[in-house]
Amino acid sequence: MLGFYWLHVMVVAAVVVFVIHRYLHNMLSPVPAFCTVLTYMFYSDFLVRGYDDELIAQIPPVDIIRYQSIVLLVYLIGIAFALSTPPRLAEFKSLFNSDRLIDWRRCEMAGWGVVFADVLKRLYTTDWSVATALSQSIGARGVNSWSSGGALGNETFIFSVTLFLLPAGGLCFGTLLTGGNRSTRQRIRSLVGFALIEALLFTYGSRTYFAVPLLYYAIRYSFSRVGLAKKLATWFVLALLVAVTFSVLLRYRSAGIDDVLKSGKELDVRTVQYHQDDSYYRILYAAYVSDQSTQHPDAGTFFTVIALNPVPRIVWRNKPALFDEYWMGYKDYYVTITFVGELIALFGVWPGALCSLVAVVVIQKMVVRFFGLINRPFGFAIYFISLLYCQQCVRSLMAFTMSMYPLVGVIGFSLILTRRRPKWRNSTASPATNPIRLRSRRTVIMSDNIR
Repeated sequence: MLGFYWLHVMVVAAVVVFVIHRYLHNMLSPVPAFCTVLTYMFYSDFLVRGYDDELIAQIPPVDIIRYQSIVLLVYLIGIAFALSTPPRLAEFKSLFNSDRLIDWRRCEMAGWGVVFADVLKRLYTTDWSVATALSQSIGARGVNSWSSGGALGNETFIFSVTLFLLPAGGLCFGTLLTGGNRSTRQRIRSLVGFALIEALLFTYGSRTYFAVPLLYYAIRYSFSRVGLAKKLATWFVLALLVAVTFSVLLRYRSAGIDDVLKSGKELDVRTVQYHQDDSYYRILYAAYVSDQSTQHPDAGTFFTVIALNPVPRIVWRNKPALFDEYWMGYKDYYVTITFVGELIALFGVWPGALCSLVAVVVIQKMVVRFFGLINRPFGFAIYFISLLYCQQCVRSLMAFTMSMYPLVGVIGFSLILTRRRPKWRNSTASPATNPIRLRSRRTVIMSDNIR
């Protein structure tokens, strides 16, 4: 199978090189963005580890190659569809075009508002004990007073709102740090706010949310008017920070940093440990289970749960959920197998593959639609979070409703941060300040001259 691995390497590399060559002038437009999302979710782990995974060790090599061919076909058809779609939207020339529409004072206030709300939440749920709040913040993931409590959540679900808004607050500070004409004091305040949001996101244990503001800042900084050396240095520092942080989160998310410090053990921050979701291998395993079994999870239940997810469980305590017994051995409920694996589990190998083509087209259309918001106030932030949302939808169809909250939060921020345009009042404005009256006066003068 080693030859088939290198075939994947060559095909994926050829796709990436072709897309970069064709869209080098605008790498943030929908096609390269969609290509990045699909390539990352399907092949990032496989290209690093190859066939070194215990999950597929029991699958005959002939079947593995067949399943891989199906996934590769879905991938290539999705990329081909994206490349063949005629562009209907004007490509933006700069990420900073919509900055002039942002009310910078509100932008800073929104960022600090999210920070204070999250800190207040932690103090409120720990009886206003700073020591307890700090201890629980660096404890095991999900084991604290403000977590939603278990897989089904509980009455504390409302506290998760600040978690969804923290990335948006980080994007506010990232915009302030990379926007032009900001005072030194404002930049210092924004840097402090940005660091606080990253610290708060770190305590939640989510690697994705932690990386979002950093990547957003790095992209905007790369498009600013600074030297190439500074841009490369910034990317290097941020990449190193993300690598170390991801390793720490992976190593201590179960036990908690607080327990390590209390036990007197040394906190390992020097060793960088690789870890990526093994969703690709689980696609192959789900296809193998589908071939070996005549039973499939109920599709109606699956899509019903997706539709009902926005209903708070505190309102409907017995709202349907999907656990191990639902998936019939195709996967554990807490792991992801991408939309390809889910549709194969629901409908079978070939019917699921055909349905996957529909899903990949829908997700590509979503990327294009969200790109249309790029010229709104805070527009690139919306587009950036929308790419994260689409990446989550590739990871699992459940994300269509489960991962929409950060996107809704950023769109809400866009409405709040919009700079108000002055309204001309004809009754009080002077001709010198009112262009409409000034134009009318000139028309009268010209008429008098004609007479």
